[in-house]
Amino acid sequence: MWSTLITNIKTVLDNVSELSRVYDYNISKIGGFPCAIYQPLAFENTFMTNNENFKEYNFRITIIAETKVKNKRQALIDVLAPTVDAVIAQFDQDWDGGQIDGHRIWYRISGGDWGFDEISQGEILFADINLAIKFADDN
Repeated sequence: MWSTLITNIKTVLDNVSELSRVYDYNISKIGGFPCAIYQPLAFENTFMTNNENFKEYNFRITIIAETKVKNKRQALIDVLAPTVDAVIAQFDQDWDGGQIDGHRIWYRISGGDWGFDEISQGEILFADINLAIKFADDN
């Protein structure tokens, strides 16, 4: 299931025109801004009955942007927020749930931490997005 989900997330993120690069692994030297880095975080399994349980796969998507604007508020409004909005909208458009391997899928996308880091050329901005993918598993 992990392989399928990693591939599906990459497909959705590749469709976000505001992103220059998408990395499906952690990387120390990033090229191309704004970019997205995503990685698996956790797995949960909740038993509902003897015949049914819910599995949840959790991912973190980090959006990283740079700007020469040193005004943090303006950089947030002009650069980071529109990119984050575009990622969320793309998930809403491309991922209708449906099924994977015969299992009904739901997803929940929610916000995480946002932040800034000053560099001599301007600002590095980041925003974390939490993605939970849940499916029913009938035994």
